[in-house]
Amino acid sequence: MNDTSAKIVQDHPIATTDIELGKRQLDKFGYTVHESLISADEVARTRSRLEEQAALELEQGVASFRMANEITLGDRELGRPAHGALPAWQAILALPNKGREFIDLAMNPVVAEYGRHILGGVPFFMAQSTGLVVRRGSGGQVLHSDQQPIPFATPSPVYFHAMVALSDFEVGMGVTEMVPGSHHWPSPRIGRNPQTGKAESLESFTSEPMVCKAGSAVIFESRTWHFQGRSSSDKTRLSILNGYCMHFMRPQDDYVASLHDDVYDNLSEAEKRMLGFEVVAEYTGRVFPRSETDSRGSVNARYPYIPELRSGVDRRAIRFEDMHSDES
Repeated sequence: MNDTSAKIVQDHPIATTDIELGKRQLDKFGYTVHESLISADEVARTRSRLEEQAALELEQGVASFRMANEITLGDRELGRPAHGALPAWQAILALPNKGREFIDLAMNPVVAEYGRHILGGVPFFMAQSTGLVVRRGSGGQVLHSDQQPIPFATPSPVYFHAMVALSDFEVGMGVTEMVPGSHHWPSPRIGRNPQTGKAESLESFTSEPMVCKAGSAVIFESRTWHFQGRSSSDKTRLSILNGYCMHFMRPQDDYVASLHDDVYDNLSEAEKRMLGFEVVAEYTGRVFPRSETDSRGSVNARYPYIPELRSGVDRRAIRFEDMHSDES
């Protein structure tokens, strides 16, 4: 059922390499699984870089992680687990700063094509790029949608995710579970258990575990109900979660502010646009110089450096030769 004439008659998406079928499944179910998004060689290179980065962040005491206990996943910690224990869950944050492989993945043209479809052609930027390492005991995420923070329903999504599998996703490995068709519903209700203090779902639902091969991607829009399941497997699940948002939304990670200078200096114009260095519609995304020598700026605008200016104080604005504003 990978040809473009295939009709959706099942009650959940089927894995496909056909973008047009994937788009139709997104429209009906709120998500799809795109097989073979990246090659086996790309999987190996990206996985190797992610595993190395994750191990060194643990070793150097700067990791973002959760330990498992008998009942639920522990609260997130920053640092290093005690006695060298491996965490049940680890997030490797701000991936564009941590390897060229991650920028290349963020620019995947198939994901971009899905993004244009999901967001109706509205310009979008990267909202976050996070690596995830999931081991036995991980899980416990409450049912939610990515538009949960928005206090009103929207007629279309403003955000989408591409979850790229760097290992096989199998039942029992704490894979993300989706609720088919839930993108047509309001965000799920969440309550707090007074005894445990943990968030709990107040909804009744039937979910589908996202099972796929390494190199595949789960593409889902921001109104779709989902949650990470609990892992009971001895196998480690690795993935990269790339999120993209409409240009006027505040991204989850602010790469304009937090991207390292040496990474910025080696980006192409298209990559700078994807990471948010573009002014859209003259009111979102302007980047002003942080100092007299700051070289970063929007790809379609270059503003002067203007500090606080006062009479009798020797501080001056700095004009740059390439000053311009071609805001779209």
